[in-house]
Amino acid sequence: MAPSLKNGLRRLAGRRQPRSESLYDDARVGLLADALFDAVFVHVDGRIVEFNRAFETTFGYTAEEAVDLTVFDIIAAENHGVLIERVQSESQERYELVGVTKSGEGRHMEVCGRTIPYRGGTARVVAVHDVTDRKLAEEQVGVLAFQYAADLTAVSDVARRLPRTADAAGARQAICEGALAVCDGMIAVLMEPDGTGHLVSTAVAGADAAPMRVPLEATSSATARVFVTGEPFFVADLTGEQGLSRRVVDATGAVSALWQPVLQDGAAVGVLLVAWDRGLAHLSDRAAAVVGLFAAEAAVAIERADVLGKLDDLNGRLARKIEALRLSDQMKSDFVSSVSHELRTPLASILGYLEILSTGEVGDLTELQSEFLGIIDANAHRLLSLIDDLLTLSGLETGKLAMRFEAFDLGGLVSGAVQAERPALLERRQEIDVQIPDAAVEVTADTDRLRQVVANLLANAVKFTPEDGRISVRLTESDGEAELVVRDSGIGISEDDLGRMFERFFRARSATEQAIPGTGLGLAISKGIVDAHGGTITVESELGRGSAFTVRLPVSARTTEANREPAALSRPALHVDGAAHRVD
Repeated sequence: MAPSLKNGLRRLAGRRQPRSESLYDDARVGLLADALFDAVFVHVDGRIVEFNRAFETTFGYTAEEAVDLTVFDIIAAENHGVLIERVQSESQERYELVGVTKSGEGRHMEVCGRTIPYRGGTARVVAVHDVTDRKLAEEQVGVLAFQYAADLTAVSDVARRLPRTADAAGARQAICEGALAVCDGMIAVLMEPDGTGHLVSTAVAGADAAPMRVPLEATSSATARVFVTGEPFFVADLTGEQGLSRRVVDATGAVSALWQPVLQDGAAVGVLLVAWDRGLAHLSDRAAAVVGLFAAEAAVAIERADVLGKLDDLNGRLARKIEALRLSDQMKSDFVSSVSHELRTPLASILGYLEILSTGEVGDLTELQSEFLGIIDANAHRLLSLIDDLLTLSGLETGKLAMRFEAFDLGGLVSGAVQAERPALLERRQEIDVQIPDAAVEVTADTDRLRQVVANLLANAVKFTPEDGRISVRLTESDGEAELVVRDSGIGISEDDLGRMFERFFRARSATEQAIPGTGLGLAISKGIVDAHGGTITVESELGRGSAFTVRLPVSARTTEANREPAALSRPALHVDGAAHRVD
């Protein structure tokens, strides 16, 4: 029978009891020591003198063998130094070391000791807790954590590559290759419906395999069954599996296989098959999780492929329509340019003969005849103006409009344009306020083209402003930019029409409803000219409350620093109304 720990434990407890109770206490302490799950022993100067039954179980020694042991027999050599240091320091703290069983097996031990009085001297009582299983579990957890981290890294790498994959086939192939590599399989196949009631292989990685095709109604087929049920299916030994093509199994050498449904919004859109050339007693949680992750990525890839396919189709159709529109627009521009040029010749002849008739060179005209000739002349000039506008717009669109750039004072050009509108202002009894800085606002541009822009804006302001209305023209220069604002109190433009005001031939509903004549070309031409000069033109308006057109142009590079500061608007303004007007 193994020696008991009665003496050490009794002395450690520090009890002093009458002899009549001694035998009872010895038995009780022995029972307690033997009931412990952890090994407990007492050693004197390293020689083991007492131990409990758990000691025998832990280290594999019988009672007779144990009495001849020293602590160095049950502790691995590399830990002897640690043990000696703990004994010498009489440390009571827990520490870990490697124990050695009778068979030589190493065991991880958690140890704590205490020095106790023993038979007139001292000894160390040591408790040993075997933590080998815990250590192995921790190591296994660490290994699994590392494996899962590696798996997630592989899946993440595939997920990152998918958006950069140029084509859908490449994305599918990347998923199969990733699943195969992480699961250490021998073949991975992605199956998808082909729209004819079959599942077909759209990507294969690993072993060579002929294209696969499985009828969806073949419920005996594992692939079809997984697609229909949406539930994964694992077979440890494919030898006896009836729902497989023996040709495929024999050709690939597959032994175990997992079918994982590819789900999109809960509905199956494919099946990812991973097979191994070795038997798997069971499918590990890791393998199942990895294949599930790749199946999820496959669902994303399939959805992306569908979207990209539709997008490519739409882009193709859109490109064809855009090209058709471009050709149509080019043909229309060419036609307009050609017709406009052709119209100029007979129109010039008409105007020439009108001038001859109106001067009386071929005979005197009656008053009625002169009136009719005046109407013809006015409409002929309107037609000439329209032809000129069409040619200008065509030149702007094709980039073939000739321009002659020179530096000049934009303020002088604006003043001249206002003077040209004086008769129309007087006729409609409209008041105009003009504010132009004293200092020159010098721009480098085509004078005639910018004069056309200013004339268009002023003519529109006059035309769309009722009689007795107000018009203002303000020119400023700041931060290397000239700004011209033409504002009126006219009929205004609706919010729906504002975005289309610079389209050719477009006319606001407020103008057409009031039957105000116009071609819808003036603003389109103005925008084209301003754009060609590197500037911008914008409009602000509210229906019934007037409009404001703003033109911004870069000033000439040699404009002085003084001119770049906003100049005082001290130049006297031009006022025109029904009673009087003055120009300073």
